[in-house]
Formats: sequence, C-alpha cells, structure tokens
Amino acid sequence: RQRALWSKAGPAHTDTWHNFADDLIETLEATQSRPVWMMGHSMGGAISVLAAAKRPDLFQGLVLVDPVFMGNRAVLAMYLTPRSKMANTPAVKKTLGRPDLWDSQQQAFDFHRA
Repeated sequence: RQRALWSKAGPAHTDTWHNFADDLIETLEATQSRPVWMMGHSMGGAISVLAAAKRPDLFQGLVLVDPVFMGNRAVLAMYLTPRSKMANTPAVKKTLGRPDLWDSQQQAFDFHRA
C-alpha cells in the first residue's frame, strides 16, 4: 500500500488514485499560501492531474513526466488478466523487485531520490 512520504495518513485502506489526489489537496491546503507549480512523474503525474481537476485554484501549473493515463479498456484488461500472468511482465517484475518497507522516512526518501 502506498502513501506519499509527506502524508501523515498512513497506508490507505482503499488504494485509489483519487484518495492520493485528496491527500495532495489536503497537504497543499495546509502548507501552501498560494498556487504552486506541481511536478509529478508516472503515478505522481496522474495524481497531480486529478488533484488539479478537483481544485484548480491550488495550482499555477503542472509539469508531467511520463504520467500514467489508461483508457477504460486497458484498465478492464488489467483487471481481467490473471495475477500470475501480470507478474511475468517486465514492468511488473521490476516493480515487484523494489523494496516497499524502510526503517525510516529518510531512508525511503533517499532510495527514491536516487
């Protein structure tokens, strides 16, 4: 289960990108006094788009690097593909090989920063 490093909410019970967009909105409301430029890569880019669509007043602009956008058919195909078959695709193998637990927030930050 994922949650941005800046979120204090802990692991999500339902991991939807809309929940992550709401986390981003809450963080911006609490920490920023004016609209921001948001930069996001991959899922972070997609979450930034969702947050900006919900609350455009919080954003001055977006910089998106390889954002993940999938059409309904692609999403349906992913849900219908057996997990064992999905696990053998190169992108999923790489993702599953990455660590997802760290001893500290700083250690997680350092890993992703690299």
